[in-house]
Amino acid sequence: MTTGSPQTFADRLAVLNYIAGRNAQEVAGVAVLRDRYAADLQRLELLVAQQRKQDAELAAKKGGRLDGACATTVPGRGTVG
Repeated sequence: MTTGSPQTFADRLAVLNYIAGRNAQEVAGVAVLRDRYAADLQRLELLVAQQRKQDAELAAKKGGRLDGACATTVPGRGTVG
């Protein structure tokens, strides 16, 4: 990279600094979304586990297996139940 003058070098450095700052902001935003997704997924998995337990208890009370009508479909996880 040829600068030509100290001012040109300083200008380019300022632009690179600005770009680096913007990139850092974007990465921080993605990290927040990732953490929110992980927390939501954990809550969803807990609910699915509770549903499975309830389905098993109900099946035991009925003395048999639940039919497919009580199954729950979770996006990305398939049918539960």
